[in-house]
Amino acid sequence: MAKLPSLVALRAFEAVARRKSIRRAAEELAVDHTVVSRHLRALQTSLAIQLVNTTRRGVQLTPIGEQYAARLAIAFADIASATAQLEIGRRTKSFRIWVSPAFAMYRLVPRLPEVHSLFPQLDVELRSTVDIPNFSRMEADTAIIYGESDEVGVQSVPLGHPRVFPVARPSLLAKRKIERPQQLLGQTLIHAESSSQWEDWFRQCGVQITPPLPGPRLWNMYLATEAAKLGQGIAMANETVVKNDIKSGHLVEVCRSNIRFQHYVLIAAQNRWQDPEIKSFRDWVLESKI
Repeated sequence: MAKLPSLVALRAFEAVARRKSIRRAAEELAVDHTVVSRHLRALQTSLAIQLVNTTRRGVQLTPIGEQYAARLAIAFADIASATAQLEIGRRTKSFRIWVSPAFAMYRLVPRLPEVHSLFPQLDVELRSTVDIPNFSRMEADTAIIYGESDEVGVQSVPLGHPRVFPVARPSLLAKRKIERPQQLLGQTLIHAESSSQWEDWFRQCGVQITPPLPGPRLWNMYLATEAAKLGQGIAMANETVVKNDIKSGHLVEVCRSNIRFQHYVLIAAQNRWQDPEIKSFRDWVLESKI
């Protein structure tokens, strides 16, 4: 057998290729992002081949890196499947759901008892994450994501196409009059991980900007929205996650618009799409219009 590269380095590279991000790969592997970067460098040095390029927007695989990652994904999926088969029967049967953080906190957690009632014989596991599960590795049974999945063998159904708009605490706007998108450029803008959503919203409003926009960058939309509720600035949100806060008066929409970005989508493995548990959860989500 030919000498194999470090399996730890291979695992790091495969995670980066799948997650399209060193940070998200590090989160999955429960290590610091510098450790993942070091493994990538070591793997490329040992192979004397460039597998990835680092850009301002993240990592991009080279053509040979794409080919190598595809082969590794199959190999690691086989290992994960074999391990999962060993674990069947010795762990409590559970139904695992991955959900984008804002949707989880604002829409799903308040109705969690209803989810439990669907599966009284199972343990329901809810994971709040922006990552998309690898269904071939049995990381989850189903997921609700914001956007589209390009995973092979995944089936999906759209749940909604919400408007996207700025929100703020009412008392913050009482101190200043903001009627046009251009006036937001002088305010404290709260970003969810990056300024891309603000930039896209401004462009669709016809406002010229010079990225990157200033302002605090929080981990996700849930944290950004909570910061806005505390009066720390103006956040970009969508109507699915903030409609209750707007109805209660905790938040108000700033500069009303009709801009939409992505859909919320429920996804699951294609070969398990009609499994009773997945179908029950999917039917409940669609009927509940959560």
